[in-house]
Amino acid sequence: MQEMPGTTYHGHRDVLSSSMLKDLLVSPAHFMSNLMGKKSSKQMDLGTVMHMLVLEPHTAASVVALYPGPLNTVDGRAFSKANCSRIVMSLQEYLQMQHGAGLVMESGFRGRPFYRYVEEGVVEPSVFYKDPNTGVACRTRPDLHHPDFTFDLKTTRHISLPSFQADAIARHYDLQAYMYSLARCIFEGTSKPKEFIFVPVESSAPYSTCFRPASVNFLENGRAKYEAALGIYKACMTTDYWPAPNGEAELDLMPWQQYKSNFQELVGKP
Repeated sequence: MQEMPGTTYHGHRDVLSSSMLKDLLVSPAHFMSNLMGKKSSKQMDLGTVMHMLVLEPHTAASVVALYPGPLNTVDGRAFSKANCSRIVMSLQEYLQMQHGAGLVMESGFRGRPFYRYVEEGVVEPSVFYKDPNTGVACRTRPDLHHPDFTFDLKTTRHISLPSFQADAIARHYDLQAYMYSLARCIFEGTSKPKEFIFVPVESSAPYSTCFRPASVNFLENGRAKYEAALGIYKACMTTDYWPAPNGEAELDLMPWQQYKSNFQELVGKP
């Protein structure tokens, strides 16, 4: 386990991360396309800022450039252009997120405020390992390595359990949880991983915060994805062929997706 700047960690493009494995599950072509870095988005920027405010507030000056007024003005756009290496935010939006970060830190988990776990843990340690089955070089960087837990902070618009769970599967958070747990087991020389806890936080007010432990079934689903992605990588490396999705498949509906008219409800019964 090493402490290193994020730029150094992400610079190891020849060592597979969970994000890279997720791309392989889309297609090898997507993996190659994203190899040089993914484009940022507003939602990703909000996640980065919330992560910084909760876990690394001392790095604020290097992460965020604050503008005192609206950004959709001539001066605001000029400020954004001059500070393109950082996330540009209005002061009002930043102060709102700062308040939200305070709520996250005070949120209770297992009878204690979350900030206690932050104080006791290591933020974003880098773990490099070789996959035991394939020998492929891999890397992980958990948000918070605590003696008893591995925490991962996620900003989201889907805070309820069913919505976040569906989003977690679609975004392959299960693969990430399994990979991080495996890396920790290898580093610590154990066979039983520490409990993996997702911390979903609303990306806007009121910044609701929940704690979602990953179940055994969730991790097993992640293991299947992890092994499939590594298999795809090994095959593509052997053939030097990185195909995109193709082929023909008929669109169909599952029973719960079928449209049922509510005409009478809308117009009233005659």
